[in-house]
Amino acid sequence: MLAKVIFWTCAALFVYVYVGYPALLWLIRRVYRKPVRKADITPYVTIAITAHNEEAHIGQRLDNCLSLDYPRERMEILVASDGSTDRTAEIVRAYTARGVRLLELSRVGKARADNALIAEARGEIIITTSATGYYRPDFVRKIVRNFADPEVGAVTGVYQPHNAGESSTSATESVYYRYEMFIRQLESDLGILATSGGVALGFRRDLFVPLHPASDMDNMIPLHVVTARKRVVFEPEAIAHDDASTSPEEQFRQRVRSVTRSLRDRLRMRHLLNPFQYPGPAFSLWSHKLLRWGTPFFLLGLLISNAFLLDQPLYRIFFVLQLGFYLVALIGFLWRKRGDVPRLLALPLHVVVVHTAFLLGIVNVLRGQEITMWDRIPAERAGEVGN
Repeated sequence: MLAKVIFWTCAALFVYVYVGYPALLWLIRRVYRKPVRKADITPYVTIAITAHNEEAHIGQRLDNCLSLDYPRERMEILVASDGSTDRTAEIVRAYTARGVRLLELSRVGKARADNALIAEARGEIIITTSATGYYRPDFVRKIVRNFADPEVGAVTGVYQPHNAGESSTSATESVYYRYEMFIRQLESDLGILATSGGVALGFRRDLFVPLHPASDMDNMIPLHVVTARKRVVFEPEAIAHDDASTSPEEQFRQRVRSVTRSLRDRLRMRHLLNPFQYPGPAFSLWSHKLLRWGTPFFLLGLLISNAFLLDQPLYRIFFVLQLGFYLVALIGFLWRKRGDVPRLLALPLHVVVVHTAFLLGIVNVLRGQEITMWDRIPAERAGEVGN
């Protein structure tokens, strides 16, 4: 009896996280929405870029920012070089005549560099981005129009990988990100959104709270905004591009890093998990983030409890299906040494890689591990939207 309870509880929780929660949001949205009062406004904006050893990308990124369809006199571009040892600072200095400002720092880590960057910013609205991404020309206009509503404290846009067709891994990542954007849209429409993506994030400067050295800005900004009783909204027409992971190894490293920092940041702001104080955001954070990170335990519970129920035909079928799924994922993992993984194997491999990374990220948090430094590795090219 206990094995059946565990089996169906784990199954129900897993289905709720990935299907039930977005379906519930969709149903609620049919009868209730919290609109945003948008208007074409031009507040002074700072585009903030924190970079470490980005000589291969920073020039193109600055060219993209300088080509945006937003009044140049109402926008500044500010770059913090976090102890770069390559030509990053030299390249940024070459743009000084075009109004780009450089903040050169010793190696202090991402969060401390972000703190210094925001302290130096002049904008009423701060828009953060990576050194490797790029914006559609109207990105800033689409973001800032939401700030015409005084209740809005932060706006997150759409992240679209521009290399979705490069490999089966980036293709599955792209599908996952579209699913993630769909959920953010629903949460935004209901006024309960409490997450964002750093590659496409704008916020009011006066709501910024200096970051802990092991925190991520894209985690903490929405949490501080919600704490201030302001809204985080999703803008579907503000589109930013960056690279998705192109191999299971990159995908795994990026997810472990992301969950380690994201879970720790949510725990730093644990007051938001109280449904009596923050009912909507707490519902979002528990369902969208914490329970999702807990799915490896649901999968393990399914498999282990199923092993105690093999005397019943129905559960034997479930057990074979589970083992078959993991076998396909293993074949995909071994196949990667021969080249790109076939699409038929890519989805099971994606599921196993992502959930194993979730598990390791949780273990890192339980061990007290904190990540304060960052390096230029391919796995960190993408915005942290898929954890």
